Amino acid sequence: MGGLAAADPALDLVCVWHVLEEGPRAVFREASGVGDAEWERGRAWAFEQALGLVWYYRESNPPMSRIGRRTLRRILEGEG
Repeated sequence: MGGLAAADPALDLVCVWHVLEEGPRAVFREASGVGDAEWERGRAWAFEQALGLVWYYRESNPPMSRIGRRTLRRILEGEG
């Protein structure tokens, strides 16, 4: 991990939270060998980004806002 991130390699994990459901996300994590600390930082980065998506795109791009809400739901419900 870390090939695309300018700073924290966990930034590469943000898309995993936006795109993958719990089962495929667990498969990705296992296959990539991401450790607990990096995984939690990726979750935190996704949380921060999702908060912005919800409010920033509420009027101008509702589908993007819904992606943010879906990601927040995944994170807050404790999905992997």
